Amino acid sequence: MAYTPVNGLEIIGDFVTSGDSSGGTSMRVLTLDETTRMFTTKTVTIGDETWAVINSNYTAADRDCLACDTSGGQFTVTLPTAPAANTSVAITAYNSSFAEFPLIVHSPDSLIIGLGEDFYCDLDNLSIRFVYIDTTVGWRII
Repeated sequence: MAYTPVNGLEIIGDFVTSGDSSGGTSMRVLTLDETTRMFTTKTVTIGDETWAVINSNYTAADRDCLACDTSGGQFTVTLPTAPAANTSVAITAYNSSFAEFPLIVHSPDSLIIGLGEDFYCDLDNLSIRFVYIDTTVGWRII
């Protein structure tokens, strides 16, 4: 949405001014009030993600966000069984230990990126999200 120029400045949409440090579920945006022609800020919700730090075998649930610490050794995250379409699990490296101790992602009953085998996270600082599409495609990485 384009606003009518104000003092020679045209605003298209809203602009982020700062993130919320309480978990990243909201942010402040700068917006132009159409009535008063003044800039204001508002808080908008950007998601419902709470990150959990894990360091041992874990069975994930839909919408889990996992910061995986493999510095103590390799372990497995098991994706949800019999997932519905759009089920998702986010994974990030808690530290730079995936190259030395890769995280194993296992799906007990669905393909992962078209393959019927475990997925190894072996790149330091990796962040990925697994999204379940359907029984034909299985889990995709976005």
